[in-house]
Amino acid sequence: MQRLDTAVPSSLEDMVDYQKALAQVGDFANKLDALKWPGVEGLHDWVTNAPKIWLNKKRESVLDWTRNQFALGTIGLSRNDSASC
Repeated sequence: MQRLDTAVPSSLEDMVDYQKALAQVGDFANKLDALKWPGVEGLHDWVTNAPKIWLNKKRESVLDWTRNQFALGTIGLSRNDSASC
């Protein structure tokens, strides 16, 4: 289900569209279930794990932002803070 993970937003701005997509994937999975389609469990699992998937993606984006800010020197220890280390 890695392809579906690309649809997961990293911010709250796109959450409404994401929730709509989750509902559509859930409905689609239910229709495939009714047809006895093999392998549909992965879709159900993806919908069920959506909150965890979103949280992991959000965590990654926050960590990336923080690393970039440290690399740019926009956040970090001041000279006074580094003396106490």
